[in-house]
Amino acid sequence: MQKLNNIRLEDVIDVDDMKKILNSFVLATGLGAMCVNAGGESAIFSEEHEGFCTFCKIIRSDPKGRKRCTESMDKAGKLAAQLGEPYINRCHAGLIEFAAPIIFEDLYLGSISCGPVIMWEWDEIAIQEFLSRTSDLDINREALLAASREIIVLDGRNVQAAAELIFITANHFAKSNIITLQQRKELSEQQSKLAELIFEQK
Repeated sequence: MQKLNNIRLEDVIDVDDMKKILNSFVLATGLGAMCVNAGGESAIFSEEHEGFCTFCKIIRSDPKGRKRCTESMDKAGKLAAQLGEPYINRCHAGLIEFAAPIIFEDLYLGSISCGPVIMWEWDEIAIQEFLSRTSDLDINREALLAASREIIVLDGRNVQAAAELIFITANHFAKSNIITLQQRKELSEQQSKLAELIFEQK
């Protein structure tokens, strides 16, 4: 039987089922979504989405950008777990992302990370801000600027609704799979006790 502190995200959730949920969310909302582990590293992607949008891929092409991206997703997921609700924040590059935590017996295992989106007019001020935030990265500026035009623009109400939807889905999904995990543990314990009993009888 696994110890609680050794349980990983993949031990609690069914990867194929999670992909189906992510696919449905991506198709319904047009937003990117992925499942990340407790360290903020991407773990499960939707088959309807390549994982990271073009903007994020450019940012992540620089090791410093990738590190900041991972730290940003890690922070969002853990804060969501602490708050017990979806957490909406601005990533290190200045875009909006949100996270819904996956928790097993008070142990944070990871989150569903969604975005990025923009919640304001994509004007010259906004462009200068994200260029400033990423100025020290060794990336293609022209490509980044072009990719920024592809990012979905949503108002606060729509972002909140999407965040709540993925939070409810993550909670329901985690609980149903946690029940299955607990059943497997109980069966394992029963089999262990039965084996001990058989051994003692011998």
